[in-house]
This record gives sequence, structure tokens and C-alpha cells, in this order.
Amino acid sequence: MPTPEQIQTRQWAEQALRKGRAREALALYRKLLEYDKTEGRHYEAWLDGTAAKAALTNYTVAGKTGTAQKVENGVYVSGKYISSFIGFFPADDPELCIAIFLDEPKQGYYGGLTAAPVFKQVAERAANYLNIRPDLKDSEPSVEDTAAAANELRLLKSVAEHPLNQP
Repeated sequence: MPTPEQIQTRQWAEQALRKGRAREALALYRKLLEYDKTEGRHYEAWLDGTAAKAALTNYTVAGKTGTAQKVENGVYVSGKYISSFIGFFPADDPELCIAIFLDEPKQGYYGGLTAAPVFKQVAERAANYLNIRPDLKDSEPSVEDTAAAANELRLLKSVAEHPLNQP
């Protein structure tokens, strides 16, 4: 590992960006990553729907799957992978971004099959806990989701009030 003295840094002058183009590009990129629940497909991979398991009940999601073979001693290792899904929602006005990384998942290894369902579980609970307004029409959190979020909040408050290291 290099010492701080061995690390070289470079600095570039700031450049003004054309804001109109940047906004257009961002809007297009969001659309490419957005899951279209009404058509049941993910624009990012509309032919095979690799991230369909990340779809949320009440929100449009934008995200990207990832699958990487692990390297040890400079060589790809057979059967060892890192799977990922990084997504945000609501897609048009993001409130939350969540990244899921699984090191050597046991049940398959593609990000859309392993990390996307975990994203869905975490995102739905976080959305309820944070009271993020649904962006899909006629979408309201279910009674069960609201009750689960309330129970988690009570548990968190209880833990905060009674730390383990104090009698």
C-alpha cells in the first residue's frame, strides 16, 4: 500500500457546464433507470427485466443491478461474486437512495435476483418509517405496513431509552 507521500494528486481548473444539457441528460438517465410498473418492465433492461424484483408497491423506482466476479491475487475466482442493486425513489423526485451489496450470495449471484429483492424489503420499510409520500396514483401504505413501521419505531425508541451497557 502506498504511503501518503507516494500518492500523486492532480488538480484541474473548474469548467462551467451547460445546465440545460445537464438537466436533459439527467432526466433521460432517470427515465432509463426507472421501473415502469404499468408495463411491468424496467427501462434499463426492458428486454429481460433484470431488476423487476426491486419494484415497490407505491413508488416508481430507478436503479441499476450489478454482478461482479471476485478477484483474488489478480485472478478471477470461479464461483465467487459480488451482487448489487443501487436504486432511488420516487424516481421523478427522489427522497431516498439505497445501495445493497452482497458478498458471495448463496442463492444465485445476479444482482437482479439477489440484491434487488433485498432493496425492495429495505426500501418499503424505510419508506413507511420515513413517511415518504407514494407517487403512484391510488397508492397508500397498507395497514400492515403502517403497523410494522410503528412497531419498529417503538422498538428503536425502547433501545434508545435503555442502552445495553447501563443497568
